[in-house]
Amino acid sequence: MTPTRTTLFKRSLLASSIALALAACGGGSSSGTATTATTESLSGTVADGYLVNATVCLDINENKVCDEGEPSAVSTAGGEFTIEGATTEQLLKPLIVKVIAGVTSDEDGIEITSDYSMAAPAGYKFVSPLTTMVQQELENNDGFVLADAESSIKAKLGTDLDLSEDYVAGKASTEFTEEQKDEFQKLHHVAQVTATVIQKNMDAVNEAISGTDITFDQVLDMVVAKVLENLEAINSAVEQEGENFTVDNIATIANSNAIDESEKGTLVAEMEARKAAKEASAANLIELVSTVGINWFEADHHGDGLWLGYGTFSYNPETGESSDTEYTYNP
Repeated sequence: MTPTRTTLFKRSLLASSIALALAACGGGSSSGTATTATTESLSGTVADGYLVNATVCLDINENKVCDEGEPSAVSTAGGEFTIEGATTEQLLKPLIVKVIAGVTSDEDGIEITSDYSMAAPAGYKFVSPLTTMVQQELENNDGFVLADAESSIKAKLGTDLDLSEDYVAGKASTEFTEEQKDEFQKLHHVAQVTATVIQKNMDAVNEAISGTDITFDQVLDMVVAKVLENLEAINSAVEQEGENFTVDNIATIANSNAIDESEKGTLVAEMEARKAAKEASAANLIELVSTVGINWFEADHHGDGLWLGYGTFSYNPETGESSDTEYTYNP
């Protein structure tokens, strides 16, 4: 039985957090017999409008950058991409998209004025500004699982549609009702605006951090957080425009929701505060697994049957070994 996408992400997020925490304090893992990992491919689509010549990768070290050696691909017409040669474990990592001004083109015909990045949670095959918000919610809310992050963004957008669904294809698909197609159209417009806001915010943040040692993941975290703060306002503005929405509206709405001059002076302090909070969370995690351990639980349905898995993960800082005791129940 294969666990659900949400369960897999919960486990991989926990494992990644623990691995980073252990690496920070010099810990290791238990030894085992080496095996040859089988590889798979991952095909998907990247869009604001469909993006061509954007770099798409599995973010193995979760630093928000497509590093050398990470499984990657370049998107083609229709925003399509196929990442080859990824292991099953690597496929449990988030997707990152690097959009490059002068290289990447938007099939909506909207000019890309600055480099920017987008993300999508593990298991997604569609990457957009909206999936970037989902990933942001997942990372920045303790205790959130994927369903929680999706629900949070859906609430801000006032939609019940699946945010991992291709909204460009959805608005023209006969599989959906006219009401749903109109909703996909609105999501497309919101994505166009948020992509433009992300670009503008990237410029503002990069200017503010000039000469500092702020890392890219901190930059992207702050940029997306600022967009997320304004997501409901952006959504309302797009709804008000309705059928009158045009490319000119994108710049107007984006300018009113981007970082302004008065905020630039506080950006570095905000980024440092966010970083400190994450490091404190990692420290608490390593203390927990080094003492009583962490209990986990997962469940799935197959036909009329129920599959359950549960166990405890722990780490011994004296030996550098970790263990994951697992029990399953399948009636």
